Amino acid sequence: MNPLQARTLTAEEERFGRDIFEEQIAPAHLAGLTPQHSPVAVIVNGPTGAGKTAVTRMVKQALDRRGRAAWVNMDFYNPHHPRYAQWQADRPEEADALVRPFGDLWWALALQYALSHSSDIVIESASVTPAEFEDICRNVQTAPRTEGMRKYNIEAAFVAEPGFVSELGTVLRKLAEIQEVGHGRRVDPAIHDASVQGVLRGATAFEAEGLGDFAAVMRRSGITVDTIRVASGTTVPPDQLRVVQAIRNIHTAPLSPADAAQFTARLAMAQLTAPDSDQPQLERIAHTAAPQLPGTHWTDILRQAADLRANPPAAADTAPELLRYTGEELITQLAAALADRHHHTPADDPQSPQPAAEPAERDAARARRILTEIARRHVLSPTQQADEARHRIRVRVTEARIPGPSTPEPRVQRAIAPPRPEPERPTGPRRYP
Repeated sequence: MNPLQARTLTAEEERFGRDIFEEQIAPAHLAGLTPQHSPVAVIVNGPTGAGKTAVTRMVKQALDRRGRAAWVNMDFYNPHHPRYAQWQADRPEEADALVRPFGDLWWALALQYALSHSSDIVIESASVTPAEFEDICRNVQTAPRTEGMRKYNIEAAFVAEPGFVSELGTVLRKLAEIQEVGHGRRVDPAIHDASVQGVLRGATAFEAEGLGDFAAVMRRSGITVDTIRVASGTTVPPDQLRVVQAIRNIHTAPLSPADAAQFTARLAMAQLTAPDSDQPQLERIAHTAAPQLPGTHWTDILRQAADLRANPPAAADTAPELLRYTGEELITQLAAALADRHHHTPADDPQSPQPAAEPAERDAARARRILTEIARRHVLSPTQQADEARHRIRVRVTEARIPGPSTPEPRVQRAIAPPRPEPERPTGPRRYP
C-alpha cells in the first residue's frame, strides 16, 4: 500500500469516530477554549523529525497568555481509539497507519470545533499533502465569522533543518519510545522525504498565493532565521519568495561545528543502539550528511561506532569517571568532545594555520571513551541498568550533601516568592518568539 494514502472510513466507522470525538476527545482536549475577538491561527510546519513539537509548545505558551488556545494534534486523539493500545503492543510498526483514518477525522473535527469557538489555534503539520497545509490555510481564511468577530490572523512557522537531520530525528524518536515503552513507531522514509518536499511546496503557496498574514522560518532550537509579512490574497512572483529561499539555504548550507557535533554524536549513538533493521537507513543518513559536515574527520567516530557494535565491550569494562552521567548527558559529553576535536584538528586546507595535533588526539581519545561507555551500557541487562541507575542517584545525592572546599553555603530560599504585579493582558495577536 502507498504509505502516503489512507483508506476511507465507512459510514458506520465515521459515526463511531464522531461519537468518540464528542464523548471523549472534545471534553478531554478542547474544553474551556477562550473565544477571541481577533483570533490567531498558527500552523507549525516542518518535516517529520525536524523538532516541530518543541516549537509548537513554545507557540502554545505564547497564545495561552491571551486565554486558552486549541492545540490541534492527531497524536493526542489516537489513544482514544479502543484498539490503539492493542495495536501498539501487537503491531507497533503499523499502529499509527491503522488508526490514521480515524485520526484524520478527529483532527478535522477538532479544527472545526476550535474555529466555531473563535479560539486561538496552534496546529502541527508535516505538509505531506496539500490537505495538511494549504487546504488548512484556505479553510481558516474562509471560516464563517459571527457578527463582531474579525477573521483569523494566519501565521505559519516553518521549522527548517537539513533533510538528514530531520530523518535522524525520526529514528531517535523511535529509539526513545522503545526505551520508554518497549516499542516505537517507524516513519517510512518515503513519508519523510515527501514531508521535506511538502514544506517547500507549502511555503511556496503560502507566500505566492497569500494564504496567510505572517511567516517565520525557524530552527528546531526556536531561533528565528527570517520573518515576513504576507499580503493575504495577493500573489508574489516566484523569484521574490523569501520564505522558500530561506528554507532552501538551511537545507543546503554546511552545518556549523556545534550542530555537526550534536548530529554526529546522536548518529553514533543510534548506530550503537538501533535495531539491525534500522542500520541501512542510518548508513544512508550518514552518506547524505557527509558533504555538509565541516571537514572530513567527523566520519571517524561513526566508524568507531560500527566497530563497537560489531565487537561490544564487556559489561564490566566501565570508565569510572563516566558512571555518574545519564545516557543523555553522555551524548552531550560526546558532542562536546567532538566539537573540541574539530577546534583542534588541522584544517583540510593546508594553507590555513595548523593547530598542534596533541589536543586533537586527547579529544579523540575522550570521544572514544564516551562512545565505548554508551556501547557498554547498551549490552547491560535490565537488572544491571537499574542497578547502575540507582548507583548514579546515590552518587549525585552524596555529591549534593558534601560541599566542596570552595562551595559556598546554600542560601535560604523563600518557599513563596513575593507577588509580582500582574502584567497587562495583550489584546491583539501576539508574535511567538
